[in-house]
Amino acid sequence: MKLKKNIILITVIIPAYNSEKFISKCIDSVPEEKEIEIIIIDDFSKVNLKDQINFKKYSNIKIYRNKSNLGPGPSRNLGIKYALGDYLLFLDSDDTLVKANILKLVKQIKKGRKVDLYFCRYNKDNFPKDNLFFLKMLPKKINREMIIKKMIKKNYPMDECWSILFNKNFLIKNKIFFPKNIMVAEDEYFLMKVMTRFNTAKKFIHLIYIHNDRDGSLSSNLSNYKSHVDFINLFYLFCKLYLYKNYNKTENLLFLYYLKTLYSRIFLLLSIRSENELLEISKLIKKNYSSKIPKTFENLKLDNYNILTNIKNIFQLKNLIIENKNNFEKKYGTPKNIFIYCKGLLAKSLIKICESLGTNIVAIVDDKIDLKKEPSKYKLISSHQMIKIINKKKLSYKVFIANNRPLTFKKIKKELIKNKIRSKDILHFY
Repeated sequence: MKLKKNIILITVIIPAYNSEKFISKCIDSVPEEKEIEIIIIDDFSKVNLKDQINFKKYSNIKIYRNKSNLGPGPSRNLGIKYALGDYLLFLDSDDTLVKANILKLVKQIKKGRKVDLYFCRYNKDNFPKDNLFFLKMLPKKINREMIIKKMIKKNYPMDECWSILFNKNFLIKNKIFFPKNIMVAEDEYFLMKVMTRFNTAKKFIHLIYIHNDRDGSLSSNLSNYKSHVDFINLFYLFCKLYLYKNYNKTENLLFLYYLKTLYSRIFLLLSIRSENELLEISKLIKKNYSSKIPKTFENLKLDNYNILTNIKNIFQLKNLIIENKNNFEKKYGTPKNIFIYCKGLLAKSLIKICESLGTNIVAIVDDKIDLKKEPSKYKLISSHQMIKIINKKKLSYKVFIANNRPLTFKKIKKELIKNKIRSKDILHFY
């Protein structure tokens, strides 16, 4: 691929909200090269980020400020609009890149033909901590059918836009943008469009992206009411997207993955909502409903999902909550003592169910190093502390892994078995 003089090859797009504490570290991780530009979209932060950046130090930065707080998706859309680069890389303001490997990626791009996507390597705190295992399974040239099949077979989550390099023209041509008015999980809708439209892709196995889980970020509290509303709106966006064109069998599997994940979140989070929130949710479901929606469920063989979409009032929602509790009791009985592994969205729902059944929750277990706050009234401990409690008190117990990703469940279960937790006592809640 021949480059013109001073052409910008990669635009790094950083949506930032109240990021003054870590924006400098984020920017410092981007190589200062003439072929790389940085676009920061200040999403109406309390402190204007223009005042926090030393522009004398960086020559490759442009910064734009939103007039109101739009969220990461619409902010990235603005970045796409302003970008001059052939390729786009989305970088969260509390994450960092690996400079040396970004430069290697630039060299690889220069040598080859243009493609729609580069699937690159990332590292993060939670499972899967590294995606190298998945990248190694992929051939040098990647097609849509093949990668979707491998994703489904290996239960590999494709729900984050970072670490993928996107061809800007490919996104523009196919009208692929992030959804408006969605603050969380917006990547999933964006990636569904990407994965069902791209034609050419390559892989880059060197680590380029380091993701940090941070308390207080949008993704750190997916169980609050606003996130619940986003999940409902996303669910309907996916249903409408499915009706947009004819998808093949492999693409249908990808739709199933995303819809099942969203449905699980929506359904399980109902148990932690207040009376007023349930009332608003019933109105929202009624508002979003379309007579065409059942066609999506029919084609994907998800007829039971009509239960949720046919909600007309708060009483029907309350019946679903009771049904959820009854289903749990039917499947697992009433364990005397349980440990809930994974502090997060599903853990809060499981706590509610267990409390209603009178089950003793010994502790919440999570092996993330940076977790300091304790959820609710229950202790937050590591898996090693859990084993000590079990051995000391000789408890009759069950460990529930509260995570909807099968791959994550398998990895955590494998680690727990290594630590002498019996396989039959490790259960999956999702």
